[in-house]
Amino acid sequence: MNMLNINKRYCVVGTGLTGLATVRYLLSNHCTVEILDTREKINNEDAIALEFKDLALCLGNLESFVFTPNDILVVSPGIALSENFIANAIKSGAVISSDVEIFLKQNTKPVVAITGSNGKSTVVSLLASVLNSVSVKAIAAGNIGLPALEVINNDIDVFVLELSSFQLERMTTCPSSVACMLNLSEDHMDRYDSMDDYAQAKHIIYKGALSTVFNISEVLTQASSDAPSFSFGKLSAQADFSYDSANGGIYYQNECLLNAGDLTIKGSHNIENVLAVLAILKQLIQQSVISCSLKDCLAAIKTFSGLSHRSQFVATVDHVDYIDDSKATNVGASLAALLGLQSSYSEIIILIGGVDKASDFSKLINYIANHQVRAVIYGQDAPVIQSAFDLESVPYSNAKTMLQALDVAIKCAAHKSAILLAPACASFDEFKNFSERGDAFINAVKRLAINEGACS
Repeated sequence: MNMLNINKRYCVVGTGLTGLATVRYLLSNHCTVEILDTREKINNEDAIALEFKDLALCLGNLESFVFTPNDILVVSPGIALSENFIANAIKSGAVISSDVEIFLKQNTKPVVAITGSNGKSTVVSLLASVLNSVSVKAIAAGNIGLPALEVINNDIDVFVLELSSFQLERMTTCPSSVACMLNLSEDHMDRYDSMDDYAQAKHIIYKGALSTVFNISEVLTQASSDAPSFSFGKLSAQADFSYDSANGGIYYQNECLLNAGDLTIKGSHNIENVLAVLAILKQLIQQSVISCSLKDCLAAIKTFSGLSHRSQFVATVDHVDYIDDSKATNVGASLAALLGLQSSYSEIIILIGGVDKASDFSKLINYIANHQVRAVIYGQDAPVIQSAFDLESVPYSNAKTMLQALDVAIKCAAHKSAILLAPACASFDEFKNFSERGDAFINAVKRLAINEGACS
């Protein structure tokens, strides 16, 4: 099946991993391609020129670029659709698309599409791991860092796609076997006018899905389609997949499938992630996409150890646990990390800071004020975060950089407490991405452990 139009010009905007994977795929299908980028200088310009010798590379201000009704703009998720050059392109009759939309039109294999404000990468990775454990060839791609078009021709039975709101907003439908929205909390308010706009972008995931999975405790995640659905909810007996905190049981309706204590991944937020995966698996079983039972999947769920920089235990030094959740780049994720860990520690010191996304910190501040949590605030937008704390009269400590914030936390950490990196902000003031920020935290903790002679 080839739904590409070789008579159109594909203008690929963005020269990161996703953009270049798109260029390669389009060229392999004999399409006419232009490569564009809104930046005047890019680090990989020489490599692009070497790989794509016959293609011109247009850099910088694209408002003067001449778009036509014959153009399809494949726009990187990192570029806001509100950019003037995109408005100019649409006025000229051009069509906006994305790598994921191209993938879904070209792909012939079952797809599971997963979105949410938090937990996406953990869920897609866990689901792919479980599917592979029962001899179903699966791969996690999309927003997790592996472009979907890079693996479209792989020998795969089920594609598991992590999709961000930035990817979804470029689409009108998202055909899949199962679509799941894990949760919805304030994020990317620097890109959206309101939570309604953000939620509207996320809900595109349900359009075209054969079945859906949603979080019963969050009204905004519920699908409006008539497709068969399963619900999950950590504290809800009304959910199809639920958790009983009294006995630790994880249930499908009235059947106990496993005990939360048997999970390798810890934290209440990860119990919710497991519930979502079980619900997705049940949908795939009912559609005969996979032929195993839920019980066949439990061993892989129990042994899954999680992903780097997601509530990842680093070390215990002098009776203090150090936990890296650098992936917590929004308030909801930081709050989820605290909720998941709070019962295990006498006190948590959380490191907050970086580049603010026009976030509302009030829920996080309220939690800190009413629990045994202290905050150390650092980074480019520390003044913004500090103002929010001052407004609520909640005390905090200051630091300039993330590593200095760690030093501050170390000096005041109590016996059997935890120091948690869960910044609630982007990392770009000091680091290339959340992974580099997390690695810097881990390396600093390991040096401390070596110096103290006590590393777990």
